[in-house]
Amino acid sequence: MNRIVEYADYREYLRDFYEDRKKTLPVFSYRYFCIKAGVKSPMLFKEVVQGKRNLTSKTIQAFIKGLGLTSMDAQYFIALVHFNQSKNPQEKSQFLEQMLRLRKKVTQKLVPID
Repeated sequence: MNRIVEYADYREYLRDFYEDRKKTLPVFSYRYFCIKAGVKSPMLFKEVVQGKRNLTSKTIQAFIKGLGLTSMDAQYFIALVHFNQSKNPQEKSQFLEQMLRLRKKVTQKLVPID
């Protein structure tokens, strides 16, 4: 599975996350994720992936918990969700800039030379 910073669509990331977890943990399901995330609706994950529902500020935090994201990845996920759900072009641009800044932070790692 790709790192979250390689995604420009949070629904695609969630789809890949689900498929990856299902391969490694056969009991993993939409309901399992929602329980782990502390979400009351057992089908919220599936409905979000299908585009039937959007994430709110509250459910974004629950998904971060369920996804087990690091602090940096959580920041990217928040910006990614807002980028995808925003209707305002100016806001969309701001979230894209934030995503690009976070992506640079993640990819700027020193590589040891042997």
